[in-house]
Amino acid sequence: MDVNVDFYSLHESQTIELKEASNSLPSNIYETYSSFANTRGGVIYLGIKENKPKNVIVGVANEPMLKKSFFSTVGNKTKVSAALVDDSQWQTFSIEGKTVVAITIREAPISLKPVYLNGNPALTYLRRDDGDRLASAFERRAMELDAVPQKFDMRPNSGGYAFEDLNKDTVAKYRSIFNARNPDNLLIGDSDEDFFLHIGALKKNDKGKAIPTNAAILLFGNYLMIKEIFPEYNLDYRENKSESSRWDYRIDSSSLTWSGNAFDFYYLVVNRIGPLLPNRFHLTGIYEDGVNGLLECVREGLTNAIANCDYLLPGGIQITYSEGMLTFKNAGKLRLPLSQVLQGGDSDPRNEGVMNLLHLAKIGDKAGQGIPNIYRRMRDLGYPDPILNETSVPSKTTLSFYLSSNLVTNDPGLETRIIHLLMELGKANVTEIAKRLSVNNATISLALKKMCESGVVENNGKATKGKMFWLKR
Repeated sequence: MDVNVDFYSLHESQTIELKEASNSLPSNIYETYSSFANTRGGVIYLGIKENKPKNVIVGVANEPMLKKSFFSTVGNKTKVSAALVDDSQWQTFSIEGKTVVAITIREAPISLKPVYLNGNPALTYLRRDDGDRLASAFERRAMELDAVPQKFDMRPNSGGYAFEDLNKDTVAKYRSIFNARNPDNLLIGDSDEDFFLHIGALKKNDKGKAIPTNAAILLFGNYLMIKEIFPEYNLDYRENKSESSRWDYRIDSSSLTWSGNAFDFYYLVVNRIGPLLPNRFHLTGIYEDGVNGLLECVREGLTNAIANCDYLLPGGIQITYSEGMLTFKNAGKLRLPLSQVLQGGDSDPRNEGVMNLLHLAKIGDKAGQGIPNIYRRMRDLGYPDPILNETSVPSKTTLSFYLSSNLVTNDPGLETRIIHLLMELGKANVTEIAKRLSVNNATISLALKKMCESGVVENNGKATKGKMFWLKR
């Protein structure tokens, strides 16, 4: 916690909770404990009443008693499922001669989620904006499965499906790609069933029958089969080339015009986006490897979404492409801290079975370098850094590329920051951009003028008052 915090200007948010607690701990403090632990962590302040224009310091009475009560409760597994605090996370401050308490709650590790109350998993809370809310059954189930050492997609499917039920065309396509990219593999003479058993797509049950794993169902199954095991399953690619809210082209797993599985989706999307990219490199065929350009970034971004999507949560995978912008969204947060993912070197995909099968076909980076490689390639090509972020409610990961071929690189640092901000806000005026980037208005105005002239940014044509800027799509 920042010890230089201004207690008078604090406001409740996703990571800040203010409670008066003048004489006793409020009963809902443990709901906030649960929500912070299951979301992003946060700080609970006791002895502050939120108020405008500035907060009121009410202080707490008998701080030692409150501390003893709090630690007694969070250390009792019948009351709180996981104890995530120690003495160092309970801090006291003297303000106006009154005692204010700050309790830092860390986000729980995946293995301890969900953190719930009173021995009842239904009392699992998540933090949304500045409030605590009960997690849905889907959200609880997703956390429970994430906590189990064996990834859900590596288990035999629960739908009773056999190898013969998988999509035969996808099975043949995968094996053809595998053989082309691994010409000296020792499995080339195997039957299809033995081949998929050897690479981990099938597992034998206690009767000796080879059963497809959940990963095999996702990659090689048919849409209705996948929906039976993953009711929220959804893969969606959309192109929006016009100002209309409707899409101009779409690949939808529920259309029943193709298999609807994730492996075929990968190639449908890659082959569709390839010709649309600016400054693209020529491919000799769909088996071409090592393309050091935007298409390789697209491949890695799509692989990342497929391997990390939580298919048990609503949302699935949503990809949108418009002129100058490409966004990948998938249900579920990253299993590693965002900073660790950006640094690279560690890999913990949610769907390890899916990642293994893709990696065997030379699709995607399994060594935890996929995201860092995207950033490196985009910089090498003169594009702004992508934006990778995640939200907790709803649980979602988003990776966005800005792909305008009109990008100006005279001042790439400032331009990149403006682009990132406009990607986040949609529209903004000079004053707002300057304030958010801590740059004076005149500098921002000059940068925006140049970006408008180059076709990167557009505005509404107003002279000064009410003039808004946005990225050209």
